[in-house]
Amino acid sequence: MSKLFHHHLERAKHLLSLLKHKNHKKTEATTIAQYAALAGYPEAYLGEGMTIGVIYLGGGYEADNLTSFFEKPANRRAQPDLNNISVLYGENTPAPQDTVATYLDGKPVKPTVNLQASSTVEATGGLELIMGLAPAAKIQLYFAKGLNSDDLKGAKPDQMDDIMMGSIIDTLQFVADDTENRPDILSMSWAFGELPGSDFVHESYMKMDALLEKIKETTTMMCASGDYGSNNVYCPDFCKANPNILSVAYPASSRHVVACGGIAPMEDNWTALKVWNQMLSPGSQMASTGGVSALFTDVPAWQQGCDIKGKTGADGRGVPDISALADSNDGLRLTIAGRDVTSGGTSASAPLLSSFFACIYQGLGRSLGHLNPYLYHPKVAALFHNVCEGNNIMKRSREDSFDALQNTWDPCTGHGAPLGGDALLAVLREVVEEGACH
Repeated sequence: MSKLFHHHLERAKHLLSLLKHKNHKKTEATTIAQYAALAGYPEAYLGEGMTIGVIYLGGGYEADNLTSFFEKPANRRAQPDLNNISVLYGENTPAPQDTVATYLDGKPVKPTVNLQASSTVEATGGLELIMGLAPAAKIQLYFAKGLNSDDLKGAKPDQMDDIMMGSIIDTLQFVADDTENRPDILSMSWAFGELPGSDFVHESYMKMDALLEKIKETTTMMCASGDYGSNNVYCPDFCKANPNILSVAYPASSRHVVACGGIAPMEDNWTALKVWNQMLSPGSQMASTGGVSALFTDVPAWQQGCDIKGKTGADGRGVPDISALADSNDGLRLTIAGRDVTSGGTSASAPLLSSFFACIYQGLGRSLGHLNPYLYHPKVAALFHNVCEGNNIMKRSREDSFDALQNTWDPCTGHGAPLGGDALLAVLREVVEEGACH
């Protein structure tokens, strides 16, 4: 089995465990409105005038599912403003709702069906989060060709990585070339291990990175940091040969994007946070991926004061930058294929932070494009809720990886979670006016 595609299939299996994980507190899941209040969304702004783009590598959404979700009083919003964009004949291809329901019920399905169903669940859930929390924003959906195509269905294992990487590169090229319709924010909830030593992976990521550098001129990119803690590689052969490797995920490890990690509240009122590190079952664990990039070994200028080497053991781009709710015990209430599920994983962190900054950008009157220099400005970084408890150690790998650190950036959750949008908006206005990040 190809390394990257195998990682994608394995993640689909773990995603189901995450979505179905029962709330150990025996309380109701968090509603859209409750989360907006807890996470400090600026009350006066709902994302009006901003466009959020989302790249889908497979699956899609059913309009009826979104309608039923937003008919609930706690999730009410205006008529969805969705613009579906086909990239090289890619399409909105959701799995049938009965198939999705079967998948969510944990009944056996074929691997290819499992992938399409999980992709549909992720696409639908991400849309519900974005549309609910930034209800006035326009949503632009890019459907990549490849993971639902006949080419993939008939592909041999050693061809799957080529198809998948080619599809991603084509989609990023499309976004980069469309300078008139680029979104203000681009959300990407997929992540792959860096897989050090793989020439194919390295070459593919470098092609992608050149496109990300171009897109960042006008667009803030929010990328899931990954769901496998300090060892974000899920390929049995690779893990067996490299049992102690510390690895982050791409594209979150790119210097051109905002890497979105995961947090969990320690208390119901969110006065204390911890690193998201969740045992879903004896054989299934997920945690906020963080560490240092093995591909990008120069510390970015905006991370120079973070002591990346002292905290990770190596120089390079540190991951993540900021974080949002990823623990499904406290996840947001979603409705998919008639089933009540809760959000979870850094796949949720990326759309959550995309919606948050769409509201912030409305207040600013513009997108900031490459956001990282602003996030690391001392005045801005001070307005994130620092995470001081927990770690992102994976039981299947080494046990000397990373811990949360008090009052500083750390390789588990970055600066932590934004709690207090109005204060953050005021400081960002001040920093932008000063021109301190140019």
